[in-house]
This record gives sequence, structure tokens and C-alpha cells, in this order.
Amino acid sequence: MECNDLTAQERAAIVTWRLAQGQKLTTQEIMRLTGLTREGAWYLMMRLLRVVPIFCDDGGEWEKLDSRGEL
Repeated sequence: MECNDLTAQERAAIVTWRLAQGQKLTTQEIMRLTGLTREGAWYLMMRLLRVVPIFCDDGGEWEKLDSRGEL
């Protein structure tokens, strides 16, 4: 399936699954995975951040919080 064919929910699921598996993703990688612009990828991550325990580290990589909720 091409990125342009993905729904918003599918894009969110792709990113969430990778983060849940422990992968760290830059905004650039999220753009590549989802076919979104930089602004679109950032908006997606801001929406996910509301409901999924993730953060963007000082190096610009998105990752999940550990099980204790620590960085």
C-alpha cells in the first residue's frame, strides 16, 4: 500500500506500532513512513502525544516512555 492511500488512522497505527516496539523515529522518518509533510508529521505526533506515552528527545527522535513513565 502506498503512503498516499493510507487513512489518518492507518498512519497513526504505523507510527504507534513502531514506537511501541521500541523503535525511535525522527520526524523525517515519520514523513517517509506516512507520506506526510513535515507539518503533517508534526501534527500527527502532537495528536498521538495526547494519548500515547511518547516524547521527542533532545536529539529529535520520538520514543516511548519506559514502563515507569520515566524519560
